[in-house]
Amino acid sequence: GPAGRGLAGLLGLFFALLGNYLTTVQPNYFVGFKTPWALEFPRIWTRTHRLGGWLFFATGLLTALLALVWSAGAALAVLLVGVLATTVAVYGYSYWLYRKEMQGTQDVQVS
Repeated sequence: GPAGRGLAGLLGLFFALLGNYLTTVQPNYFVGFKTPWALEFPRIWTRTHRLGGWLFFATGLLTALLALVWSAGAALAVLLVGVLATTVAVYGYSYWLYRKEMQGTQDVQVS
């Protein structure tokens, strides 16, 4: 009903705002995608949180729009799948950046 759609819309807006905030958060142990390598390398933290923030923003916006035009169930399904997919993608991306960083470090040490 309308209450469910309203709640789904608010959750979507919350995730859109959270995504916007995550793009600016500095390395810390309390908020964000806290992988060991992101905490160790500020550049990895920044790039990881830009991607994660953008994906959370897009997921939240899509959720809010679906709550307006379709149903609460569809909106919440998109939110759940979007948050899970974003989490997997962001942690994978963060690890990939770390591996790339380590390859660059090894190249410098060898030459």
